[in-house]
Amino acid sequence: MRKSILHSQAGFTFIELVIFVAILGIVAALAYPKLQQIREKTREAATQANISAIKAAISIYYGEHEGIWPTTLDVNDKTPGYGFGNYLLVMPKVLVTHPSDPSQSPAGNKVTYKSFKDEPSLGNPESYGTGWRYDGPGQSNTGRIWINSSYSDINGVAYTTYGYQ
Repeated sequence: MRKSILHSQAGFTFIELVIFVAILGIVAALAYPKLQQIREKTREAATQANISAIKAAISIYYGEHEGIWPTTLDVNDKTPGYGFGNYLLVMPKVLVTHPSDPSQSPAGNKVTYKSFKDEPSLGNPESYGTGWRYDGPGQSNTGRIWINSSYSDINGVAYTTYGYQ
């Protein structure tokens, strides 16, 4: 008496696996740019929150010193009464990266001191820097802080307008 052995096919054929991997690759290729855009929007929102924190510390300093802007934004200066480090513990970073050319990213937390009114680079799209720019005493004395780059984010909004929209 012969026993009939039925062979069942468990698993997938090679062709089915190749097709699955190809489809998975196409979906990943389509999703990656959107993921990068979402990450950059998150960096933009965090940078806007950071500039708001700096502006709040500058405003508190201005109010407590009866109309005098902080001379520097040195968070390491803890001089009683006048050190800006008494108002902001750490200088937040600019987190945005230039969407089309990361080499022109303004990311960083360095503070450059320059007048806002006399700043020709704000209208010059080829101009960029890193970190923050502050207009305090010794400049035109507005107490204004902005991102040290005249480039724009993924929505075409100039970085220099963050916190002032």
